Amino acid sequence: MGKVICFVNQKGGVAKTTTTLTVGKELARRGFKVLLVDMDPQASLTTVMGVRRLKKDYALQDFIGGVGSEPIDLESVVERFEDVDLIPSNILLGGFEQILQTMDNNANIFARRLKKYKDQYDYIVIDCPPSLGLLMKNAVMASDYIVVPVRPEVMSLLGFDLLIGTLIRLSESYDKDFDVAGLLLTMCNKHTNAYKEIREFVENKAKELNTKVFKASIRSSVKCSNLIGDGENVIEKLSNTGVAQDYREFVDELLETITEGGAN
Repeated sequence: MGKVICFVNQKGGVAKTTTTLTVGKELARRGFKVLLVDMDPQASLTTVMGVRRLKKDYALQDFIGGVGSEPIDLESVVERFEDVDLIPSNILLGGFEQILQTMDNNANIFARRLKKYKDQYDYIVIDCPPSLGLLMKNAVMASDYIVVPVRPEVMSLLGFDLLIGTLIRLSESYDKDFDVAGLLLTMCNKHTNAYKEIREFVENKAKELNTKVFKASIRSSVKCSNLIGDGENVIEKLSNTGVAQDYREFVDELLETITEGGAN
């Protein structure tokens, strides 16, 4: 059965979408069957992959299903690419979050829907919205492994305790032990004193989640941002650059962490 990984942080601008796409494509390049899920009403992942979902088109909320509406099967929703599959998002997903609030066991609905299809993939990788709402909670509840991308600057760390608190409350409410695979530093300038100081701070925060900070960290790269905007595989297109090496090392470390964790 496939493993589900979500990239979550309620702060925007921390490279969640970039990392989701890059990790998904690198896993596919290594021979794994991969499904990407765009859980964000802003639909950034959907957009960079060149998919334009209109209001009349099926998207993630149709796959989940709402009050009085039957969920749509995966085959009718998924977009298939040469290397990965995608459950896309559109603007209606934001309104659908309000519908979720009226439903029973509403943080666990996506997990129940996804379970039927997990054996079709080796890895399912979720791009979460920059919020602590029900969409984020559904992504977390469906996941076997949680990765928290963190930008090494003070503003990015504001509210980090809220994320920790949300994960703790979900764990207690649903009697679920979350496997936070680690915190990933992104958009880094690794040679500054500020980076070293914030890395130490993040390492202390990681202990509160009983997890680690990945040894790999992702450096800032304008070329990377431009490629992601075109839905390209950063590791392939920038194979000899530092940022590609960073992502290769992160995927190696993530797979090692999952292997060590065994079956969840």
